[in-house]
Amino acid sequence: MRRHSFNTPSRGVTLLWLGGQMGCVRSLPEGQHCLEVAYAIAGRTQECTSDGALAEARYEQFFADYECRVIATEGLGEDTASLVAPQDVYACPLALRNLSCALVLDYGDDLDAWLAVSDMCLYLTEPKGGGSGP
Repeated sequence: MRRHSFNTPSRGVTLLWLGGQMGCVRSLPEGQHCLEVAYAIAGRTQECTSDGALAEARYEQFFADYECRVIATEGLGEDTASLVAPQDVYACPLALRNLSCALVLDYGDDLDAWLAVSDMCLYLTEPKGGGSGP
């Protein structure tokens, strides 16, 4: 099992910086939005519980139970209805990173509850094997 450091000051600062660069964020590497969601869940878990093993387990659970939808932030020509504004991709991880510790404890391992905090989370991810669309 690969160990991750979820509670690093630079992770939160990077997310905030990238999310705040509305005009500068053009596209993301494939799957990056899902990685940011998983880091946010794990990071907030570690911050609120001080339990690195639990944070690691939730990170792994996310990738075991969910898959990322393919999203486009640019390059679709005339089909702008399918585009996601680059800055909006960060709405989900930012919402997760801002969950109160009371909610983190209440939601526990229920990742459906975690992802319901933002419509963008529901748009970016779906349960493995399919799910409802946005």
